[in-house]
Amino acid sequence: MKQDGYFDFSEIENVEALPWEEWISLPVRDCDLFISTCKLKIRVPSVIVSSRYSEMPKKTFKLSLRNIWLRDNGICQYTGKKVDKETGNVDHIFSKSRGGKNTWENMVLCHKDINSKKGSKTPEEAGLKLIRHPKELAPIPYSQIIDTNNHTDWKFFIKK
Repeated sequence: MKQDGYFDFSEIENVEALPWEEWISLPVRDCDLFISTCKLKIRVPSVIVSSRYSEMPKKTFKLSLRNIWLRDNGICQYTGKKVDKETGNVDHIFSKSRGGKNTWENMVLCHKDINSKKGSKTPEEAGLKLIRHPKELAPIPYSQIIDTNNHTDWKFFIKK
């Protein structure tokens, strides 16, 4: 149904997977993208279901400052307080000057003042305690990051 110049797919009652032979015989509607061949127009599907695909692809996260902030949810890992771009930075638990590496397990979000006081000391030497042990961000299925507001057809296949 068309409303305000846009199609409203919220009232769809039945979504059915079709084999290719049936799909190419469907009429092309005004709201469809299509591919033209010499003999016909074919709807471009917005969802493709494979009965032989056994594993959902996953998004993995590279070690980066942005992803450290994401993992630690903008919270200083020594005080538990929220920090922003002006007040927070990334701390090496075991400083690079003492052999610490750039790893998920050795880097945490920290308030700049705490990081300055800590310097090259270990948290124990500085009298600090981590609120949780840092670890690598776990991969997530790509289905978790599909925006169903922009792809309304997907809402029938993805539960959030």
